[in-house]
Amino acid sequence: MLEATPFVIAVAGALAYGFSDFSGGRASVRLPTLAVAAIAQGIAALGVLALLLTSGASLPRHGEAVLAALAGVGHVAGVLFLYHGIAHGRVAIVVPISAVSGLALPIVGDLVTGEAPALIHLAGVAIAILSVVLFGTSADAGPAASPVRTSVLLGLATGLGFGISDLGLGLMP
Repeated sequence: MLEATPFVIAVAGALAYGFSDFSGGRASVRLPTLAVAAIAQGIAALGVLALLLTSGASLPRHGEAVLAALAGVGHVAGVLFLYHGIAHGRVAIVVPISAVSGLALPIVGDLVTGEAPALIHLAGVAIAILSVVLFGTSADAGPAASPVRTSVLLGLATGLGFGISDLGLGLMP
């Protein structure tokens, strides 16, 4: 049996996120994005509820509940924009921009609370921005894809939603 090391858990989580984002984006081509996101978030909420009930964890206190709600709203908004962007935008633009722009709010949050990112973290952000530029300027293989501007805006909106989510979670004790 394979031991659930942090590496195995991280890889499993990355695969699950990637599969769900791809599936949600593809389903949003045929169905309304709001319906697809509602189904995905409903399934996720059932999983969290099952985990809460079986783990014996206590419910969050008032301040934590506010941050959790902020994180939840940001995540749902991010999912909506991501699925819509995958379905109706240029994936090679939407996804990398959402990933890089999602870093902005947590970094600003760290700076506001007095934590400065390490040099290696800033180097990682610079490399990520470079990758967005390279992906965004590459030739699109898809037939008559949506305009670049729409894809950029959807990527930024997705990143903002996920950034709000990460900021809310990061501020929790």
